[in-house]
Parts: sequence; C-alpha cells; structure tokens
Amino acid sequence: MFRSLRWLTLPLASSLLFLNAGVALSESVALQPGFPEGITVSGRAGGSVASRDCGFISSQPNHTIRVSRGGLSYMRVYLESQGDATLLVQGPDGRYCADGITGANPQVAGPWPVGTYQIYVGSRQAAPNGGAAYQLRFTESRRR
Repeated sequence: MFRSLRWLTLPLASSLLFLNAGVALSESVALQPGFPEGITVSGRAGGSVASRDCGFISSQPNHTIRVSRGGLSYMRVYLESQGDATLLVQGPDGRYCADGITGANPQVAGPWPVGTYQIYVGSRQAAPNGGAAYQLRFTESRRR
C-alpha cells in the first residue's frame, strides 16, 4: 500500500509549495496564467561566481520556474531584500539583469513565453556563504 501512494507525494508537495507563500523553492515549479497571487519564495542572495553584469551569483540558480500553457502575457517578479541584491533571469527569450541601483527593489516584468527560467539572486560583493536574506514575489498584477 505505501508503495502505491508514493506517486501521490511529489504532486501533493508541489501543490503545497505552489499555494504556500514564503516557502523556499529547491525544485522547479510550474506557473501558468491565473496562478494564485501571493506566491513568495525566499533564500539568501549572492555567491562567489562573478556574473558579467549582475553582481556575484551562486553556481546554481536559486530558483527554477517553468512557464506553461501558452505563456504569461504579463508577470512581474520582484525582489525584496535588506541588502544590495541583484536579480538575474535567464530564459528562452534572453537574459535579464535588474540591479536596483536607483534604490528601488530589482524586478523583471513583461511577457514570459513558455519555457524554463533560471533565477539567480546575486549581490554586489562576493558572498560565498550567502548574503542578505531576500523574498522574491511573483504576480500577474500590473499594480505596484
């Protein structure tokens, strides 16, 4: 009996991650049009790898997002951090860096085509053991 229920564990856990705000993602999560508002992931910014233009990042993405079902006509991903964090998104339509130099929290907004996106949360200074704590928020709302 336990063996037959094992297949249910991963989809159920993924659903809970999808609906639970503030959960750190360690695996890929699918987003599709109409996803629930309030999806928030968290972690520590930075790493020891110097990116070309987006500070120091870890060797692996902090989060991986899969956009499905025709893509998202608009999604805003924004970072909240007490430190000087950067946001790097690599996806099927390109590479985007938001560094928040103007004092605003870094964000990437616009259409998100179907595909897999690697999200790195970096820092201006090397932080091999992790820098400032952050929260990364996902919304389809255009309101700020």
